Amino acid sequence: MKSAIALVAVAGIACAAQDSPTLKVGQICPAFALKTVDGLKEIKIEDFRKKEGSEGQFVVLTFWSYKCPSGEKAMPDLAKVYELCKGKKVEFIGICSYGEGAEELAKYATDNKIEYTLLYDGETKAAKSLEPKVVTCSYILDREGRCLYKGAHKGRKNQGGLLEALKEVLDGKEVTTKESAAKG
Repeated sequence: MKSAIALVAVAGIACAAQDSPTLKVGQICPAFALKTVDGLKEIKIEDFRKKEGSEGQFVVLTFWSYKCPSGEKAMPDLAKVYELCKGKKVEFIGICSYGEGAEELAKYATDNKIEYTLLYDGETKAAKSLEPKVVTCSYILDREGRCLYKGAHKGRKNQGGLLEALKEVLDGKEVTTKESAAKG
């Protein structure tokens, strides 16, 4: 993984992060690893963290599913976020655990020309590690793995969303709206 920032889209429900049942702003994201939908490569979320002699990477996690109406509506917005990531040392990875099978997810990605890497979470490992309350829900993690943002992929009623928070991170600013109500 050669990028300085990773953007991860995740679909799933349920889990336990540290002492809390859900990852909260300010907490370190627990480690987990998932395989690509083709089953050929395993990606570890902790590989994006700062290591000795490296800058580390930011990670954005978005719980979504093409089987969920809100996830399907989120696809154009997630595509905009992915486009923002291009050329800015941002890697966009999707993780799905909402009931998709690996083969059908791979077919969906091909049919819909999803360019970013998709990870399959059939055993809901990532979902159990973060416990989003709804699909679609987003997180931004810093280089240490600490959660900087949690909530909606799209801003609502004077609340920032994933795109706004990511722009602030890319500009080296503190995230203004650290939490917003995700709706699934």
